[in-house]
This record gives sequence, structure tokens and C-alpha cells, in this order.
Amino acid sequence: MANWANTQRLGNPADPAWQKQNLKAIEPVPGQSWQVYAPAAPAFEGFLRDLAAAGYPLKSSGGFNYRTIRGSDKLSQHAFGTAIDLNAGTNPMLGRGQAVVTDLPPNVGDLAARHGLEWGGKWKRPDAMHFEWTGGEGGGLPTSLGAMYAQGPSAPAATGMASAGPTASMPAPGMAVAPLGAPVGGMPAAPGGQIGALAALFMQNQQERQKRREDEQAAEQIRRAALFDTSTLFG
Repeated sequence: MANWANTQRLGNPADPAWQKQNLKAIEPVPGQSWQVYAPAAPAFEGFLRDLAAAGYPLKSSGGFNYRTIRGSDKLSQHAFGTAIDLNAGTNPMLGRGQAVVTDLPPNVGDLAARHGLEWGGKWKRPDAMHFEWTGGEGGGLPTSLGAMYAQGPSAPAATGMASAGPTASMPAPGMAVAPLGAPVGGMPAAPGGQIGALAALFMQNQQERQKRREDEQAAEQIRRAALFDTSTLFG
């Protein structure tokens, strides 16, 4: 199970101020809404809209609900708004080891995964109505960039970024700004405009730092060889 959200990571969802700041209502189809954790809203909304476009009827069965997991004193993912239930009447939660019962499309687990969600229908105790956010993790981007990418407004991507470190964000002097979709630093352009460029910049900086480390190690080996190689002293 994902169980990504917890109080150490996100704070106290019982606090009304937390709820006001962190929750957002989504309405992927008219008349059916879910209240979810705001950074997860694009993932949930995109997934539900894809289901609706495929002809699956959406009926809101629950999003944010400050409660514990059934039979446990641990907070449910619903308590943080990082889980939703969908059409509970036709997608029931069953006992451990039972075969899943659902009217969802056969590929729903794969569809959910493409939006960064985990489907409860694949669990040992099937919960076919349940979908929860994995925190933007597992897609090759840091969590912070993954969340930004999910929300991603489009903007021209910049290239020639200074490689002074992970905080570098402005083009180096004399460098041109590439049009949207252009490759960054010789790498394929990432989708999503500016957010895609940030992801590409992150990977570019990682590669550049690795290359600098390798160059420094090679130079150190040459220096040590020169210090301890006495063959040149005696012809």
C-alpha cells in the first residue's frame, strides 16, 4: 500500500486551518465532486476525467474524511485527502484473500498508475472503490518537481542554465533562451513547458556534478602518479 501521507510529512489534518489551506474540491463531471489534498488534485481529476471519457459513470463516494483505518488507530489516507472512494456500491471492500468485485474497466489499475495513483483492487484485501495518491513519487522526478509537474503551467523553456548547483535557475550570461519544446543541455526536451525544463535542468545538473567529480578524481590520480613516479628522474 502507498500510505504516503502522515502527520510528520504533512502536518495535522484535524486542524481546521490545515484543512482550509490544504484541501481542494474537484468536480471532474458536473454534480460529482470530491474534496482532496490540493497537490494531488490534478492527479485525481485527470484520472476521473479519463474514466468518464471512457464511458464509466462517476458517482462520488468520498474523498477527505478525517478518520482512522478500519480496525486500526492509524489515520486513513482519507484523513489527509490523499485517497478517494469511487462508486462504493459496485466496488466493495472485501475480506483478505477474496477475489476483487468491481465494474471498473479491466485496465483501471494501469490507468490509475499513469496518474500517480494506487488502486486498492490490487491489494490482498481488495478495496476496489479506493484510489490513493503516491505523492508524485516513482516517476523519476523528485517529489517536489513531480507535484509541480502535475500542476504545470506552460512557459518557454530556458537552456544554457548556469551549473553552479541545484539552485541555479537563470540563463548563464550570453546564453540564448530556447523556444518551447527545445532540448535543454543536449537532452531531450521534457514535456510541460517550464516544469518540464526544471526536471531536465535537475537531471542535467546531476550529470554535470557527476562529470566534475570524475574529472577531479582523474586529475588527482595524475597528480599522485607524477609525485610518486621516479622513473622520469633517472632517465
